Amino acid sequence: MIAVITNVTRSVQMGPTRIAMTVAEYATDFRISKSTAYARIVTLPGGLLHGWDIADMFPPFFSLADLQKLVAGAPKAPMQEVQAPARPGPLIKLNMDQLRDSPSVPRRWLWDGMIPLGVPGLVGAVSDHGKTSLLLQIAAGVSIARPVLGRKTLDEPGGVLMVFLEDDSVEEVKPRVDSVAETFPDWTDENEANYRKHLWPYVPNWEHTLDTSFARLHQDLEHQLGMMITAGIKPALVIIDTFAAVSDGSENDASSSRMLWAVARSLSRKYGVTVIFSHHLRKEGQIGKDRSPIHERLHPSMMRGSSANEGAARFILQLGWITWDEADRSGLDPEKAYNLGYAVGRVSKVKAAKPELLFLDRIDPGDPGQGCFRLHPKGEEIVATLFKNRGKLKELGLQFQLLVALSRAKEPIDREALQLQVFGAGQKARKALENALTRLRKDGHLLPRTLQVSEQGLRHIQELLTEAPDED
Repeated sequence: MIAVITNVTRSVQMGPTRIAMTVAEYATDFRISKSTAYARIVTLPGGLLHGWDIADMFPPFFSLADLQKLVAGAPKAPMQEVQAPARPGPLIKLNMDQLRDSPSVPRRWLWDGMIPLGVPGLVGAVSDHGKTSLLLQIAAGVSIARPVLGRKTLDEPGGVLMVFLEDDSVEEVKPRVDSVAETFPDWTDENEANYRKHLWPYVPNWEHTLDTSFARLHQDLEHQLGMMITAGIKPALVIIDTFAAVSDGSENDASSSRMLWAVARSLSRKYGVTVIFSHHLRKEGQIGKDRSPIHERLHPSMMRGSSANEGAARFILQLGWITWDEADRSGLDPEKAYNLGYAVGRVSKVKAAKPELLFLDRIDPGDPGQGCFRLHPKGEEIVATLFKNRGKLKELGLQFQLLVALSRAKEPIDREALQLQVFGAGQKARKALENALTRLRKDGHLLPRTLQVSEQGLRHIQELLTEAPDED
């Protein structure tokens, strides 16, 4: 008997089952060593999952003939002489000289300021609050390399695997995919081509298996990522909707999710992808009546299940709901708020230069992009009102005054007169003017490196100036 052993350097455990053995473990296994004359230790092509069975380790189009060539070329050794390759320890010592002398590596973003690239995390909301729609908007933006809700995604289209485990049929997924495309203005033929090429949606094959645990799906995800690479697409994002559907055991049991997060981290490191699990928040029965402050509703501890999930996720993006009273005080539609038509987006566990809150308005049924989110034109002011930030409200008011003044100013614009008109005199007023100009350019309300109001800025002015309170 000849044993063909893959060159695995560490044993791989998946729950109670060992799915891969090291060379040393094969050599010392009594049942194998006693019945085997010699072994050929074969190193399979790189970028493959170690484990499951040998067929799962083949890349696309890797044939039996290819395996036979590898086996024929592998060295032959008596079983008693088979030695384990050098095995890495569980810890890696870092070089202090390199740590101190090397430049800091800037964080890479999948969705600027909100979701990092290459790590696993959670996106949470209560049921029916639009987390799947938001994730699909982000997925679409990544697949066509366009901004989402005013924030940059990638420079080039990236591959996205999105697994729908709740909306598990074509009839349920198609309306979402169509609506998301409608949220991007000036949709081009190139956008359509990239959307079709780079976004790979999946639903469960219930005829094949009832097991949707992440340990089981991991095999298929590895295979599909390999297929994506073979097709010339660079993977960037894997979305699992939802966390509960892939959890092996109770959400409240820390041990049951430990392997899930280990596998997710492995997937992120191996392929450089962000892995996102959509998840639910607690206290779903108190929407519209909850009297807890908004900042408590946006705390990571609101994520349902074990606190170990909060600890394992490298980022947590939450959608907080707005109560009837909060909507009424902010000049919003209380009934729409009660029906989860608004959301405050907040990210935690991410070190950004200045993490911000997004105030999102859900697009009404019947309108293009229905069910998806858009930025509310008065979002910053509403957030400042909700969080009782009087300084921010004043700052936003001055920014809007400046934008209106610029839209009415004649060329050439006198910066000193503009400063006196809006901010007053002095060094602090001059700094406030520059900060406001920087923010208006960042929001797209001014053209880059100019004082000229953009079309987006003019629309913003029109939206706010024409708003009037509803008549009784």
